[in-house]
Amino acid sequence: MLGIDTGDTKKEYIESLGAHFIDFAKVSNLVEEVKAITNGGAHAAVVTSGHPQAFTSAADMLRINGALCMVGIPPGDVHLGTPIATIVIKGLRIYGNLVGSMKETLEAVRLVSEGKVQPHVQVRQFRELPQIYDMLERGDIPGRIVLQMSRE
Repeated sequence: MLGIDTGDTKKEYIESLGAHFIDFAKVSNLVEEVKAITNGGAHAAVVTSGHPQAFTSAADMLRINGALCMVGIPPGDVHLGTPIATIVIKGLRIYGNLVGSMKETLEAVRLVSEGKVQPHVQVRQFRELPQIYDMLERGDIPGRIVLQMSRE
């Protein structure tokens, strides 16, 4: 498993999941770095970033018959940066998903309940929203944050 992001907080989080980490801000050629680590390209990639640049070369990181799943829609008019010929020649499968379906949600709950996935969730007070928003802007949030609305 391989996680791509930037910053020490994200590195610690990704490595705590047992994945190899690549800091995209510290490598000169991200696609070549992924290909080197995966011995020719990833079998699959899931892009969950809201940043348009995360989508531009994602398909280029895949090996023959690889699969790319893009979750969510980044702002603006974002396009994959991969030529159609590359997609066809490599036999890539490309999927889009706005949000998880009920079936996928139940599967995720099952994986968590079986201990196969250990989500990193922080519960914070609603009054902390301005600081949390700043952290989101900087990309400093590992995992997810749930805001507690009441004082209980």
